[in-house]
Amino acid sequence: WFSEDPLFAWGINYTQLSMYRSCVPHAGYDVLLKWARNLGKPYHVWTSNIDGMFEKVGFPPELIYACHGDLQHLQCTKDRRTC
Repeated sequence: WFSEDPLFAWGINYTQLSMYRSCVPHAGYDVLLKWARNLGKPYHVWTSNIDGMFEKVGFPPELIYACHGDLQHLQCTKDRRTC
């Protein structure tokens, strides 16, 4: 739909980005970070969230795998993933 109506698509994208950037992580993220630090064991975060809350609360970005991507990185806008 980026190719069909780019103004609409980018408008929605910008609106979502603005909303996510203004959100504050809930206390559950702090609990997870505290557990990860206190256990003293290697860890990684696997998330389907695209909002960047794990980064906001202090998880190291290199330990986070967002399986659907995230709003901080532009992905291919072409059809059928031809990038």
